[in-house]
Amino acid sequence: MPHLVASSSFPPSFPAAHLHQLLEVSDREISAPKWVSPAEQKAKEEEARKQREASAGDANVERALNMMMGGTLAGVNAISKLEQVMTKPANLEVGENEELTEEQQQKLKEWEAQYKAFLAEQDAYAKSLEGEAKKLRSEIVEESKKFDDQLQELTDVKMRTEYKLIELELYKVKLIQAIAQEEDDILARQSLVLGLEELKYRHELAEKAVGEYLEEVQTFELRVDAVRQEGANLEKGLRKELQEHAADKETIDQAMKAFKKRGKLDDILQGFSADLIQRLDNLVAEARSQDEVVQEHVTQLENMQSELKRLEWAKTQIEESIAAAEEEMKKLLQRMAQAEYDLDLTVGMKQGQVEVEQSTFITDYSDAELVERSVMSMLNEAIKSRGGDKIAVLNEIKEFRKGIHLLQWDNQRLELQEEDCLQKTKDLQLLRVTKSLQRFIKGSSGESQTAKETSG
Repeated sequence: MPHLVASSSFPPSFPAAHLHQLLEVSDREISAPKWVSPAEQKAKEEEARKQREASAGDANVERALNMMMGGTLAGVNAISKLEQVMTKPANLEVGENEELTEEQQQKLKEWEAQYKAFLAEQDAYAKSLEGEAKKLRSEIVEESKKFDDQLQELTDVKMRTEYKLIELELYKVKLIQAIAQEEDDILARQSLVLGLEELKYRHELAEKAVGEYLEEVQTFELRVDAVRQEGANLEKGLRKELQEHAADKETIDQAMKAFKKRGKLDDILQGFSADLIQRLDNLVAEARSQDEVVQEHVTQLENMQSELKRLEWAKTQIEESIAAAEEEMKKLLQRMAQAEYDLDLTVGMKQGQVEVEQSTFITDYSDAELVERSVMSMLNEAIKSRGGDKIAVLNEIKEFRKGIHLLQWDNQRLELQEEDCLQKTKDLQLLRVTKSLQRFIKGSSGESQTAKETSG
């Protein structure tokens, strides 16, 4: 059985600078195929499938880049600097139990220096590309921000334009309404003018008719008075006849009562001549006929007075209609005069400045009032001033109450301290005095005695 001998020396053919490579095994030194577990093989196949699916849509672009520019927009040279691999020359490779000559060692050192320079160049180029990528990313972010700002500005312009269009449409509608209202007012004024002319004409006719009919009524009243006077004259004639024939007063009174009742006088005038009685009966008959005439005239007069009242009522109605039409004309003219200066304008207001209660659909601003900012500022200043005065009063009340509460708390604290002192006094009074306590109470003598006892 051979013996293994441990030695601290290394093969003379292996350089001392590469001692760390003794335990390293490279892939080229393994001739057998690498074993891959089924799980790793499945993971690799899944990764390759995902890469094929991801690059399936960009196959044409990738092929064009590979054919024209080496697979990148930067060109083949840009890729070669990063993907270029610097391989070690074969003559500088050493096998087992082989040594490098001095010339090979010199060339190996030169190659290693070139390799370090190559790696440094690649690293510098990668850093320059990274810096360029950061610059491009910052430019992209800046351009994106500029685009967003421009898009937001355009959106604001669009919103303002749409708002202005809606405002102008509303103003157009208001102008159309104002024109339509003015046309309606003109037509209403013309209608009122024609109506007033007709009413005034009818009033003139009614006034003329009332005047003429009033004259007729007054004339007829004179006629009725004349007829009544004729009846009175008959009564006077009767009295005169009786007085001329020496009738006594009682007989005259009875005869006059019978005459007023239009009764017969035969029973009353017994003893008088037949010719007198006949004349008096004729007077009674004439009085009866005169009463009928008077009654007819009175009835006709009442009818005429009723007609006169009707004509006066019609005249009054026309006058009231004229007054109502003139009042309506006055209001119409005032509204038309106001409409010439009270124009509808569109005013943009912030939502927080509108204090009118908002309705679900369209808010009615007909009774709203636009208040000038200076007025609101003045009112706010007045409110702040009065509020400041009230706050100052409230602060004084607060401080006063604070002082009261502080005094109450201080009184409670003193009462509790008094109670505590009384309790301590009571405890001292009830405390049992021992010799040691007496010595302690005595003070210095007790302390000296205690010191002696302690030293003893």
